[in-house]
Amino acid sequence: MRSRRGRGFSLIELMVSMAITTFIVASAYKIFTEGLAFFRVNQAAADAQTAITKTMTLIASELANAAPMVTQPYPEGGASLPGIAFATPLQDGGAVRYDPVNGDIFWQRYICFYFEQDPEAPSGGTNGKIWRVTEDVDSSTEPLGPPGHRDTSYIASVLLATTTNNFQTMAGAKRRLVADGIAGFNVELYDGTEFGIVTGAEERAFDITVEAGDKNNRTRDSYYLKVKSRVVPRG
Repeated sequence: MRSRRGRGFSLIELMVSMAITTFIVASAYKIFTEGLAFFRVNQAAADAQTAITKTMTLIASELANAAPMVTQPYPEGGASLPGIAFATPLQDGGAVRYDPVNGDIFWQRYICFYFEQDPEAPSGGTNGKIWRVTEDVDSSTEPLGPPGHRDTSYIASVLLATTTNNFQTMAGAKRRLVADGIAGFNVELYDGTEFGIVTGAEERAFDITVEAGDKNNRTRDSYYLKVKSRVVPRG
């Protein structure tokens, strides 16, 4: 009898071997592609979380120097872009100017954070942007001269007449991108209640919400983050 080693493989054996090899390769490729997709989703979620954290920290740190009467929120769904505008007593270098007689502060700059939706998806989308705009306070009517203005009522009246849409198109203002890949941005005046209990903090605090990802897609191929923070102006 001739040995099996000399006879080689039959056609059926070759076909079975190829089928097994194909199955193993296909399984390995599927595991690899799913792992790569999972890694990309997690990396995108981590980047979005970092962007949200930086945005919240920046807004909170700057808004803390404002005062409730010189802070104007623009909730989503209104005629203006979602965002918030306020005045700060800090100059570009961080210095604060005071009235030498009565100690009143001089409001130095207007700061506005506003949200632009994803241009490819006007009704939503996940690639929106949050912008920061600054504009110097007009000192032409300040008796002591520039920089800044002491009259809080005057500053409040300017903010009431200036919306986020105005800041978006304001010529000469300093504008920079704070975060992209954002799905939503909303700022609302806190109503002063917590768990059904009146706290008396209305008109002094603001609820800020930033969203990233697709809230309508909760599969493993997507992510959704929503961070909400309450900020109280202390200026």
